[in-house]
Amino acid sequence: MKRYIFCILLFGVFSGSANALEGVHYLLPKVTALVFDTNPDKKSPLYAVGVFYGYGFHSNLAIELEANVGVYKGDYASETGKGTFSSWNIGGFGVYRHPFYKSAYVKAKVGTALYHSEHLAPTASDADVRQDLQVVIGAGAGYTFASQIAIELEYLRIKESSHNLGIGLHYPF
Repeated sequence: MKRYIFCILLFGVFSGSANALEGVHYLLPKVTALVFDTNPDKKSPLYAVGVFYGYGFHSNLAIELEANVGVYKGDYASETGKGTFSSWNIGGFGVYRHPFYKSAYVKAKVGTALYHSEHLAPTASDADVRQDLQVVIGAGAGYTFASQIAIELEYLRIKESSHNLGIGLHYPF
């Protein structure tokens, strides 16, 4: 896996593709669905809003800083009972972006994120608060539709039991 990511980044450094990332700052407000395996029989999403800031330091390479806050609580079940959970996260990523034609692109990203989750059980004694620093990998695709503004879809895999699917507007400045 590490070799694969290294090869993607190396390809980005030596490719001469014309992508407008170099020297560009950008924001991407988004909505996401975070899915956690909180019960083997049921996956309950947590809906969140977020934003990330990016800076392109090469025509295909960028860094991104991201923050998400849960706005709709998900359900969970465990040995101790059922309840709801909420979450927020912050993270940093290295990104490789490859253009297709003039208006579409795909991207791959790898980084770390701090995830804070609160499991709110029916009884106070069953409540649980967790913070985990996780390695995150992801992929996405975007389509520019108006004067460099793009719609972007992104999938992140946080760990075997956690996934994030988001959609947002990519705005360069």
